[in-house]
Amino acid sequence: MTKYFYIVIKNMENKEKLLINSAIKLFGKYWPKKTSIDEIVQLAWIAKGTFYLYFKNKEELYKKIIDTEFEKSEIMMWELFNNFPDIKERFVSYLLWSIAYFKNNDIVRNMVLWNSNYYIWEINIWYLGKGHNKMLKILLKDSFWKDCKYNIDDNKMEFLSKLIWNFKQILLVEDECFKNEKEFSDFVLDYAKVTVNWFFSDYEKIWQTYNKEMVEEIILNK
Repeated sequence: MTKYFYIVIKNMENKEKLLINSAIKLFGKYWPKKTSIDEIVQLAWIAKGTFYLYFKNKEELYKKIIDTEFEKSEIMMWELFNNFPDIKERFVSYLLWSIAYFKNNDIVRNMVLWNSNYYIWEINIWYLGKGHNKMLKILLKDSFWKDCKYNIDDNKMEFLSKLIWNFKQILLVEDECFKNEKEFSDFVLDYAKVTVNWFFSDYEKIWQTYNKEMVEEIILNK
């Protein structure tokens, strides 16, 4: 490859990155539905005609952004899988990572919170759920199926996915209830441990030791 063609290719890559980065900023601030191609190219300082060399429309650009986030997350799932042999530690680490990740990513956070303004074209709740399930299967590969007290089939994987989704929604909405970031992060850790333990602890034994009368005394001040 000649030096000239190398420069041309790098210049094209840079323009595509400028368009993507500009779209991310605008989508996070004004929603994909309200952001126009004119606004994207204006922020990127790129001619409008150049936009169509890379993307057919705004929706295709948006899909590129979401798919790239999925790719980054899948890489992270493999890193967690390889670095945490213990499934419970891996699962807890994933939940902690996901909250930090979503808090710092306006687009994905709004999608997790089911903001309809972030669902356009092929990007909808089902599309996001499909990608989420794929990440979970990487994260929970092998040892989860062996160690979990439940027999996880596809239907239960869907339930697990929804449970974790709710975990993220609750914490992303309620973080303002905490006095400071440390208090919030401590709660996230405790909540993550409880969620994970639910899949591995034998709650039938816990139920056998449950003292209903004692609880009623405490609640009713008997």
